[in-house]
Parts: sequence; C-alpha cells; structure tokens
Amino acid sequence: MSNDTARQPIWWTKQEFARVRALASGSTRDSLMILLATTYALRRSELLSLTLANLSDGKISCNRGKGSKPVYESLVPEISALLAQYVAEEKITDAAQPLFRICSDQFYRIVRNYALKAGLKSEKARAHALRHSGIAWFYRACRDIYRTQIYAGHVAISNTVKYANLSPEEAAAANESVLGNLLAA
Repeated sequence: MSNDTARQPIWWTKQEFARVRALASGSTRDSLMILLATTYALRRSELLSLTLANLSDGKISCNRGKGSKPVYESLVPEISALLAQYVAEEKITDAAQPLFRICSDQFYRIVRNYALKAGLKSEKARAHALRHSGIAWFYRACRDIYRTQIYAGHVAISNTVKYANLSPEEAAAANESVLGNLLAA
C-alpha cells in the first residue's frame, strides 16, 4: 500500500452505519456517542470532552483538536432527544462534567466491537471512521467543498478535498455501468 493510499480517509457506507447503529441501539450512551461523532465529525478527544454546557440552547459548541476551527452547529432533533434521555438515565446535573466517563481507548473498543459485529472489515472498524463518514456524507449532501471545510473544521482545504474522492464502494457502483458499456458496439 502506498503512502498516498494509507493517508486517504476511510468512511462507512450508509448501510454499514445503519448496521452499527442498530447494534448500538440497546445502549443510549453508545448510540449517542456514535451519532454525535458522526453527525458533527468529532474526533475521539473532542467527543469525550463534551459537557452539558457544550450541548445547550439547541447547539453543540466545542473546540476542535489539532488547531482546527471550533464546532458550532445546531443539534438535530434525534440527537437532542437521545441526549435528554441519556442525561436523565445518568442523572447528570453538573454542566461542567464530561458526558461520557470513558477513556479514548474504551471508545475505540466500543466502536470497533460494533463495527466488527456489523460485518465491517477490520480496516474500517475504527472510531475515526465516524468522523470521516460524517465529513464524506456532508460533502455528498451539499457538494460544496468550502462548506464542508467549515463543517469539518479543517484549516487547510487540501484536507477537505480528500473527502470529495469516491470510496471504493462508490467507485465500483459508478464504474459498473461504464464497464458494462466498454465492449458495446
């Protein structure tokens, strides 16, 4: 594998994500973590540092790692509802308390476990694939590289452009009709 290939982001298809979400649905915490990480393209450290104060007034706000631009987005209704359920279940009252009392390695293992059970290949069973998936899906929804750059918190547009590339699954699907027509007269 070349260095260029190794640096390409790995993201999940919507079907893969749906399988992981279905498996995580038995745990409010795990469901909320997976949804937050993907919907807002959060790194593990960003997710695990969230507090109630970061998720107030219908917004999510937090500083990104790696010198990136901060997150400041509206909470989608599904996440707001899941957050309210989680806060009630965990009896969280301190707005400064981290929402998820787990370490980075635990989060990695949680995501990996769900991903492998969902039938994802080992190289795709990574917690950072949630961030990559969120960015890739956002770009595909808006087709605006500059909006995607802001959403991802990237300082350099070159980091965002990687998400405009097709995933291997998307390339195979797009190539299917071309390959079928190659030998046509």
